[in-house]
Amino acid sequence: ISVVAPGNFIYGLDYASNTNYSSYWGGTSQAAPLVAGLSTLLLSVDPALTPDQIREIIESSAEDQVGYFIEDQPGFDIYYGHGRVNAYNALNSLVSTTNIFQKFESLSLFPNPTSSTLNITLPQNSEVVLIYNAIGQEVQNISISGYQENLKIDTSKFPEGNYWVITQDAEGRTIATGTFSKN
Repeated sequence: ISVVAPGNFIYGLDYASNTNYSSYWGGTSQAAPLVAGLSTLLLSVDPALTPDQIREIIESSAEDQVGYFIEDQPGFDIYYGHGRVNAYNALNSLVSTTNIFQKFESLSLFPNPTSSTLNITLPQNSEVVLIYNAIGQEVQNISISGYQENLKIDTSKFPEGNYWVITQDAEGRTIATGTFSKN
């Protein structure tokens, strides 16, 4: 166990109804989405975080000694891991290292939605173009040699869905971002 998250008496939609939210559940199926959501929040602040960095932030910001006092020992233990996840602490740990209010330039992406070719108007200093699918998987990584104002990307083999585009400079800093849909 790396960390723990609330997972008992989590209310949600009843499996037999699309309007009854009075059912509650318990277990890892309720706790795991809280950790996944926290991971997503961290990525929203700093999209360059690696999975190992996210894990370290979640573990180091967890609240220790929140469980049964006989089992939950100070520091890491086999019953509660590093402790209960704490989104505030995790996000707050990034504030000193990341400017969460940083505004990136918006990319010009057209046509949007696209079916076969996506045109991107690149800002100056663009060295890398990264494209991610809706679940955060990198689907394309394009290195640019020398400045190009426009870039054409073949999207004909991309599955239908929403995609995020990030341009970075030579040091890996994000310059501009944008989204497009493939139909």
